[in-house]
Amino acid sequence: MCSPGFYTPQAWLALTECLFLGLLTAAIGFNVMHDGAHGSFSNNTKVNMAAAYTLDLLGASSFMWNTKHNIVHHAYTNIGGVDDDIEAGILLRMAPHQKRHGFHKFQHMYFWLLYGLLYIAWVFYTDYKKYFRNKVGNVPLKNSGVLTMSCFGFSKDCICIYSLSCRS
Repeated sequence: MCSPGFYTPQAWLALTECLFLGLLTAAIGFNVMHDGAHGSFSNNTKVNMAAAYTLDLLGASSFMWNTKHNIVHHAYTNIGGVDDDIEAGILLRMAPHQKRHGFHKFQHMYFWLLYGLLYIAWVFYTDYKKYFRNKVGNVPLKNSGVLTMSCFGFSKDCICIYSLSCRS
């Protein structure tokens, strides 16, 4: 039991729900949050900020994403060692300067599985790595302020507590 009133469904239903949750997370991440963080979700700045913060509701950090994507990726697009978006490890070749392996010719098939796992790694590992290293790639994090770091800590605490409480 996850908590009072919830239950662990049969495997086929749990997998279906996980797939649906993954699709919803992607929809929020690539539509609502992404456009809000770019200031293009709405003409209203506050609505854009609220849209960008939806990522924090899902356990990731909008501050880290903004630094990673808007500041680093857009300034240093596809530059190895700096653009964190193309550093996906050995299994994915994201840029021409990265070493080519024979299995990369199949990455268009297995990419989707890895991409589905990316969010888990992002929430539970890479945000923390960036936070404690105080940089994204080689670019130092800017002074983020108490509110931003409080939001980072609160969203991470909530997702960790929720994840730990949902054991069968």
